[in-house]
Amino acid sequence: MGPWEIKKYNDLKVQSWKKGDFVYLQPKKGKGEKKEIEVEQNTTLWQISQDQCVKLKNLVKWNQVAPNAKISKGTVIYLRKKKGHRSDL
Repeated sequence: MGPWEIKKYNDLKVQSWKKGDFVYLQPKKGKGEKKEIEVEQNTTLWQISQDQCVKLKNLVKWNQVAPNAKISKGTVIYLRKKKGHRSDL
């Protein structure tokens, strides 16, 4: 396994994680097991992607939030494509 694969599987441009972070050695899923979650603490979309094992690019598309944006406690984040969602919007 090359370093590029670890970066790709973890949606990283540079290897930068802290002790205790999840590191995926295989590709993440295209959608979450749950339809949506309510954020329990301030976080980022990337951290939600890591915690829920969902590709970051999908979370960005479904929630229309920048990957590095701060997500506030109480915000609902969709882990699956919403009904009626058009990807070309």
